[in-house]
Amino acid sequence: MWLPAAPPWASLDHGAGRFVSPCWLRSRPMSSCSALSRMGLTASTALRRGLASGLPCRTVRRAPIARHPAMPAADTNFAAQLLARAPDPFGTGARPATVAAWLAALSAAGIEGAAGDVARAAALDLSADQGRRAEVSAASSRMEGQFQRACAAEALGALRSAAIPAAQLKGTGLADRVYPSHWVRRATDVDLIVRPADLDPALAALAAIGYREAYPARAGYYRRHHHDVPLHRDLSPPLDLHAAGLAGLGTSVPASDLLVGDGALHPAAEVVHLAAHAATHLFERPVWVLDLALAVAATGLRDVGALDAIADRWHVRRAWRLARIVVRQHLGPDALPWPAPEPTAADRLALTVRLRYLSLPARSARRFAAFAAGGWACCDTVSRAARMAQFSVLRAAGDLATGRGVPVPANWPPWLGRPQS
Repeated sequence: MWLPAAPPWASLDHGAGRFVSPCWLRSRPMSSCSALSRMGLTASTALRRGLASGLPCRTVRRAPIARHPAMPAADTNFAAQLLARAPDPFGTGARPATVAAWLAALSAAGIEGAAGDVARAAALDLSADQGRRAEVSAASSRMEGQFQRACAAEALGALRSAAIPAAQLKGTGLADRVYPSHWVRRATDVDLIVRPADLDPALAALAAIGYREAYPARAGYYRRHHHDVPLHRDLSPPLDLHAAGLAGLGTSVPASDLLVGDGALHPAAEVVHLAAHAATHLFERPVWVLDLALAVAATGLRDVGALDAIADRWHVRRAWRLARIVVRQHLGPDALPWPAPEPTAADRLALTVRLRYLSLPARSARRFAAFAAGGWACCDTVSRAARMAQFSVLRAAGDLATGRGVPVPANWPPWLGRPQS
């Protein structure tokens, strides 16, 4: 395990890639940082307590953390102004009116370190006490983000040592490139993508550094029918290894369209992928909407026709349209550099179902039904929606069967149900 930040109680040498690793954390019977959260601890708190108590530590050599260039400092003003002027930045129906409301909404959305910039942009006074509280929260989240970056860097290093091209999707990898450098965009896991032909060698390379498949009974099934394979390692964030960008909406997004060269993401394809991913989840998390707007701003994409062509090729044209509509609804007309598409009747239906889904209680049957209906409404055509419905039901049956040790045919679900790009 790495200690990826440089607080006063830890030694870190970026040039040599040396990190202090408390041995006691390795021996704890927990599978991820979420286990620490269930104990009321963050990863950084656990590390502080371990080191402060004099528990044995050892130094582990690792590759230096590879950082992408952060969004230029000048764009901090764009990001802050975008949030401060947005009509509904967090999907609550209104813009926060007070500093306290802004702080709560930003933190709930998974964004820290932005309080001062947004307060100035919104012409609100941030008190000294509020500023200190915001900085403490940002420091803790920043440390956990560094921990995720370290785990991602280690995994990417293992893949590249095995000559496997790979890149990081979403999460901290995206945040480093499109968010202001002093803002913190929290993430829940690490997502890496490789080409389908490299999936088995990539799993072997990650197994060599301790990652195991989260659902071993369904291992082969996941590799055939899911767009990612969930992995876990003691005291590390969950890692999802993708062999496709997306398998949903009655289609699949090829990894080869996203991954270029030896480990870079195609900028335009990444933007459309962010839109499609958010649409498959009905734009449930406000941070996904902000991700999309800042990704477009950071990459300088202005040719919407090229993005439309990618969406057409992937059969996610409606998801791409809906993403642009939702971004403008939440963040305002200046969030994207193109005119807003005029919603069609099908678009309005999908947006109505989305609002219904967001209004229902979590983990309820009605919410699940609304989620399924919203997914169908986001599909490009009726045939794609039918394919998605069939595949989802048959794949869920296969998940259940393989999880209980019941063998399923190698070609299950049948061909007609599989997403085809």
